[in-house]
Amino acid sequence: MLANRKRDRAQPEAGETPLTFAVLVFPGFPMMAFSSVIEPLRGANILAKRDCYRWVIVGADQGTVEASNGVVIQPGFSAANAPKVDRIVVCSGGDADHVVADEAMSWIRKSLRGGAHIGAVADAAFFLARAGLLDGHACTLHWTSRAAFTEAFPDIELRRDLFVIDRKRFTSAGGVGSLDMMLEIITRDYGAELAAGVAEWFVHSPLRSSVDRKLMPLRLRTGVQNELVLSAIAIM
Repeated sequence: MLANRKRDRAQPEAGETPLTFAVLVFPGFPMMAFSSVIEPLRGANILAKRDCYRWVIVGADQGTVEASNGVVIQPGFSAANAPKVDRIVVCSGGDADHVVADEAMSWIRKSLRGGAHIGAVADAAFFLARAGLLDGHACTLHWTSRAAFTEAFPDIELRRDLFVIDRKRFTSAGGVGSLDMMLEIITRDYGAELAAGVAEWFVHSPLRSSVDRKLMPLRLRTGVQNELVLSAIAIM
C-alpha cells in the first residue's frame, strides 16, 4: 500500500520530511492527467501550510517535451540525471504501447530497488506492462485503450475503475480520474481531512472512491463501446 502514515491523521506534523514525486513525461503526454497529478500536491502544501510534497519533472531525454495540446515544457531532469524520489508517475498519451525509453526504464527499476512506488496515468500503464512491472498487480487505464491492453496483456488484471492502488503500483484511468487517485494518495499519506480540503479547493468534492460507479462514464463502467448499446443503457 502507499500508506506510510496513519490514515486518521488530519494534518502532517511539522518535522516530517516531504515526500517527493517525479513525473516522467513522454511526447504527446495529456496535459489534463499531468496537471491532475501535480496540482493536488500543490494544494496539499498550501492547505497544510508546509511542504507535504515536493515534485520534479523528468523527461526520457534532454530537451523540451510537447504535450498533446501543443504546450511545451522543459523538464528539470532527464532520466540520466533524475534524483532519488519516493514515487514516480509515468505520464504518456495514446502511443504509450510503442514508447521505447531504455534509460528511463533503468531509472525506474533502480528507483523500485530503492523502495519507490511506481504509477501511471492515462495510457502509461502500457509502458509499465511492457517492462513486466505490472505483473501480479491490478491496474486501470483510459477506456479507449482497454481492448488493446487486454489483448496485449491477458494475464494482467485490468479493472474498470477510476484508479487502482495495488501495493507499490498505482494507476488511473486518465483525465480527472488522476485527480481522484491523487486525493486517495493524500488521504493515505496525511488523512481524509486534508484530502477533502484539497478536493474542495479544486471544486471537486466530495471525494470519489476508485469504484464510484454513479459518477463514472458508461464506457468505463460497463466496458461497452457500441454507441447504440450505450444509448440503450443510458435510458434504462
